[in-house]
Amino acid sequence: MIRAALAVVMAAHLVAMTRDQARAQTTCPSPAIALSPAEQWDAKRGGHPLVGTILKGAETLTAGAGDACAAAPLEQLRQALKAHIEDGGIVLLGEMHDNGAQHALRAALLKSIVTDLAAAKKQTPPALVFEHLRTDQAAALATRPEPTSAGARDLLERLDWKNSGWPAAELFLPIFEVAVTHALPMLPGHPARAEVRDVARRGLEALPADTVSRLGLDVPLPDALQSALLDELEASHCGLMPRTAFTNMALAQRYRDAHMAAALADAAKTHDSAVLLAGNGHVRSDRGVPFDLARLAPERKVLSVMLMEVRDGRTDAATYVDRDPQGKPAADFVVLTPRADRPDPCEAMRARFKKK
Repeated sequence: MIRAALAVVMAAHLVAMTRDQARAQTTCPSPAIALSPAEQWDAKRGGHPLVGTILKGAETLTAGAGDACAAAPLEQLRQALKAHIEDGGIVLLGEMHDNGAQHALRAALLKSIVTDLAAAKKQTPPALVFEHLRTDQAAALATRPEPTSAGARDLLERLDWKNSGWPAAELFLPIFEVAVTHALPMLPGHPARAEVRDVARRGLEALPADTVSRLGLDVPLPDALQSALLDELEASHCGLMPRTAFTNMALAQRYRDAHMAAALADAAKTHDSAVLLAGNGHVRSDRGVPFDLARLAPERKVLSVMLMEVRDGRTDAATYVDRDPQGKPAADFVVLTPRADRPDPCEAMRARFKKK
């Protein structure tokens, strides 16, 4: 009896040893992408403790306790984006326009995904639709640049980026390098500047009636979403203008969102899938571009990612998640990034108003 019991114990011990040895000999696959540049993202180097945190909805992603080979949160995000693109979906990648760390991260994600797609030879690469490119710049995009970093710089020159009103070209260069070196279709998402300015001044009467109807701009936002949009615009102007001043500005924002949604729908139809690069306000799922895609391309699945900057003293990751009026997260994923070094924009705006 004792011998039998000992035999069972020894057998269990040998099985455990064999399993542990196998685990020790197994080489876990390296993450397909690393946070870059590492010194900006490594919270252990004196940065904010939430830098690099990724939330799915309102839940923080983890690598999985007890599993040495579990995918890191960033790899989980990459896999989700890749699967969505492979399924013919539309991905929206948000940004703070002047945050170079965010542009570098999105470029690294895109490079990894399109490299995988090219290796699998199963699918054409997604088209990239840019908020930063206007329809009146289509001619500059018609000539394919050389597939090199120099070719990307030449394209930015051809686009007259320095006079575009966007932050420095160097911040956006990593994304354009990926697009150019991998021959990704690049398409404008933004209307002509004059059109947006006219809508902001005169409302929807500045647009042809068929454009208003085609983009669904004749159907107003639900009251709660309209109020939230006005709140955002009022806050972005530092409370220096009365709420009534933003009615047409809100229509201009809706026009931009709907225009980008139409560009994405067309791009996905032509190229099987599409990725939007735009500000966080445009990629939010309640009232941004996804609101219009639900009507213009209801057959397409949409996945939205917002890149949010960490703030000193704010260490609860869930508080960084923007929400719709009902409290639902306004993006599928939120990535917490370093904060760009910038002056207080409200100070400059107050100075301009004092001069007036």
